[in-house]
Amino acid sequence: MLNIFAFGKAQSVEELKFDGDKYLYKSIPDQLNQEVTDLRAECDEYEKKAQPPLWFKILQGLLLIVAFVCTIMIVLQNKSLVDMIATDLPLVIVAGVSMVGLVTVLFINRQKEKNFTKTEEFKSLIDKSNELIVKIRDALGIAKNAKELDVLAQPYKVVDGVKVKSEKFDYLPLSNFVYLDGEGKLCVADLERVYAVDKKDITKISYVNGPILLSRWTKETAIKDAIYKDYDLKKASSGMVRVCGFYAFEIQDGKDKYYLAVAPYDAKEVARMIGKKLPAMKK
Repeated sequence: MLNIFAFGKAQSVEELKFDGDKYLYKSIPDQLNQEVTDLRAECDEYEKKAQPPLWFKILQGLLLIVAFVCTIMIVLQNKSLVDMIATDLPLVIVAGVSMVGLVTVLFINRQKEKNFTKTEEFKSLIDKSNELIVKIRDALGIAKNAKELDVLAQPYKVVDGVKVKSEKFDYLPLSNFVYLDGEGKLCVADLERVYAVDKKDITKISYVNGPILLSRWTKETAIKDAIYKDYDLKKASSGMVRVCGFYAFEIQDGKDKYYLAVAPYDAKEVARMIGKKLPAMKK
């Protein structure tokens, strides 16, 4: 079976092609696509303004190094602060000044970032983004009651003609809009494209036992929330998330057999949309 949202290495987002592109149903018109490109350029330019200048970054790095080295030297001498002041006063002064300087620089940087989010230019970009999202949703026909659910994309590389894992994680969760349209198609949409599968062609739902590793956590709800207790979720310091497995919504509409991979914590909602029951998870 082929994962609809499996993809090989691409040089850019524009070159990204999913294995299940035969299910591509709609794409945003060129005019809207250009508006998206223009808005991204505006946001990138604004983000550059919010960044501290190069000399400021260098100063921050130097203060961090000096504070770290001085602290290590003080700790290695294994003396009380009173003894250090008596015998190595210059070292104590340099350590203190660098620490205060580093905290001050970080505070200034943080305040600058906060101030940028309060500007009229920033508010204008947010308004433009929200307006563009509404226009895109209307153009793609994304249902107002669509749910944002984690569909799992699978990155790979081809070695000697065989698809093999290409990343440290197994799946990239795409927080996409999922809904059933008026023609009985299960639609999965982002803000550029809609993929659609006839509900009648989803012949089976199977549970694929894990564990599997997701590249990130997409939900606003905390990973430790009680609603996720059945899915063995564990978040690593890298931000990646281990989960018990996933559900494969199997599609049969011709020679090739595809499936839609859905995170277990969102699969029940997809099953409800197509009027099918989820099989039990295996543990």
